[in-house]
Amino acid sequence: LCATICKTAKGLRVHRQAAHKISVRKDGNSRANPAPSPDQCSNSDPTPLKDALPALTENNLTSKSVVLKGNIIKFAFPLPRSIHCPESKCNKVFHTSKWYTTNNSVKRHLAIYHRIQLAGVEYWCTICKRRISGKPASHPCLLNGMMSSQAASDDTNRTTWVCTVCGFRASSKVGLDVHGRIHKRESLASKGTPIVSLPTPKQRKQLRKKKIAPLLVGSPGDLPLDRPLPDFQVPADIVQEVAPGPTTEIPLIDLPPPNIIESFIDPLDALISEDIDDRLRLLEVINNDITTALQHHFHLKKRQVSTSNTGSSRNDKLNKLKDPQTIQKAYAWNRRKCIRDLVESNDTRCSVHIDDIYSHFSSTWAAPTIDSSPSFPDPPELPPIAESFTEDLVCECLKAAENTAPGPDLVAYKHWREADPKGRILTRLFNICLSLKKVPASWKQSETVLIHKKGDLMDLSNWRPIALSNTVYKLFSKCLTRKLLDWCSANQTLSSCQKGFTPFDGVLEHNFVIAQHLEDAHRLKRDSFACWIDISNAFGSIPHSILWSSLKAMGADMDFISLCQDIYKDSNTSVLGLDGKTPPIPLKNGIKQGCPMSGILFDIAIDHVLRLIQGDEDRKKILAFADDIVLLANTEQEMQDNIIALSHLLEDIHLKCLEPSSFTVAPFAGVAS
Repeated sequence: LCATICKTAKGLRVHRQAAHKISVRKDGNSRANPAPSPDQCSNSDPTPLKDALPALTENNLTSKSVVLKGNIIKFAFPLPRSIHCPESKCNKVFHTSKWYTTNNSVKRHLAIYHRIQLAGVEYWCTICKRRISGKPASHPCLLNGMMSSQAASDDTNRTTWVCTVCGFRASSKVGLDVHGRIHKRESLASKGTPIVSLPTPKQRKQLRKKKIAPLLVGSPGDLPLDRPLPDFQVPADIVQEVAPGPTTEIPLIDLPPPNIIESFIDPLDALISEDIDDRLRLLEVINNDITTALQHHFHLKKRQVSTSNTGSSRNDKLNKLKDPQTIQKAYAWNRRKCIRDLVESNDTRCSVHIDDIYSHFSSTWAAPTIDSSPSFPDPPELPPIAESFTEDLVCECLKAAENTAPGPDLVAYKHWREADPKGRILTRLFNICLSLKKVPASWKQSETVLIHKKGDLMDLSNWRPIALSNTVYKLFSKCLTRKLLDWCSANQTLSSCQKGFTPFDGVLEHNFVIAQHLEDAHRLKRDSFACWIDISNAFGSIPHSILWSSLKAMGADMDFISLCQDIYKDSNTSVLGLDGKTPPIPLKNGIKQGCPMSGILFDIAIDHVLRLIQGDEDRKKILAFADDIVLLANTEQEMQDNIIALSHLLEDIHLKCLEPSSFTVAPFAGVAS
């Protein structure tokens, strides 16, 4: 027909249909499809009456309702209820009540299953024997109906299944069953709870308007909205206040600041700004005067330490805990202590004689006979730790402090929060100490209580000493600790193996590392080892020289080191026992437990030990939470080498962990027996 070359058979069929109006079946048989003339289109003029009857006979429309002539499908109206596919070998039957749905179904069936591309559609009327131009619904003969009640001529030869409910005819048993499901769903829906559709937001808005509309018209009435107020007479000497107008602003109540220690601001400012000789002595005088003013204002009296048996006082305490009002006051003052007293009502005190207590701790806190420190690398150049404190920092530390037991001056955190809520006095005191690199002598005094850990009550090594210092010193130490932690975090000076006394909770991380270590043993089918080490008297055994050398090696400035040295210089404590308290014992060795800065100082003192054991390994070999240490290894020899190396490094800083009870080795076999 033309010189067009197509790559595939499908492309050739599409070309012949589009260019030459020749439809080709998929099996290769072609059907002649001459281009229709204008009078064959559905929109052409009606066929003359003399040519109408021969056309119907030629198209076989007198016996069939649908005929396929070439690529044109022809319908004869009125259509029967059942229409068969115009292809002779196809038994497809279309049942419908609307002719246009049947039209679409037949054309879709021919296009999909028979691969016939239709060129047009013709509508014929079997009543007037004419071709219908335009829409069949507008034809005069079909105004009474487009569908015929008679079935097709060959329907009598076909087996049909009739629905007993509605008379629907199906061409197969499966079709009748599918149709029956419709009646079943309708029956279940009618018997069930009817579905109520909720109103839409627009409908709800209209309903509200209908309810409010009657209330917006008519007279408001004269009924009062509320009951009348009772009659009362205003005395002549009472002047009624005039309510402010809508534009008048009510002034805020200006509460006067507490003037308990407000008068000490000027002397402290003078110590900060002016060059005065003997500033430390004047600072101690002002600090003592502030303490005395607080004691007088809050009626704080010196505690009388009884040397007799405290069995009766313990019974009095138990009786007070049975009073609900006393429990409420104790809970408001210190929640932890209140719960501890309720759960552990047996308040165990150290019954060792005072002389034995004094002798034991005097030797423990005495200066070491061999004051040596390991060699440290050259310190890095880092910024200073604490140059000054701000009032915001002091207020944050004061608010975060719990109402723990006060020190020898009996002033608690609650008293400071009431006397100096904005931290003006405390900030000036602390900044003077930073500039002098010294603290008052009263801040170096403390009282130590003994808390039983485990074991024999008469063995003093089973008691943990906790120092109770003045709250003003502990607050100053809290501020120093905050600055030191921020400095360590910013400069990454502490080893990642240490998680004790750090701003972030590292217990979960350590537990995860240990769990992964054990899981690797099962996954890789190998043995793994873990060793838990307990250091005896860790905080009380580190010499002060180790602390200062560790701080210097880490990069701390000399001003901060000098301040820490002055805090421990000439410091002393009295240990409280069952029979009273000991004379003051000098603290020339160890770190004061109970001081807020003791934890981070201990971390710094053993930081080089953790770094030497860990080395450059990516796998964690050592984990530490303050003085609790765990060693991890994959072989027995590696674990033994790590234990020996750790023991030597701890001995260099005067720490001991060589007792058999100090080690707990747990081997884990990865291969199942």
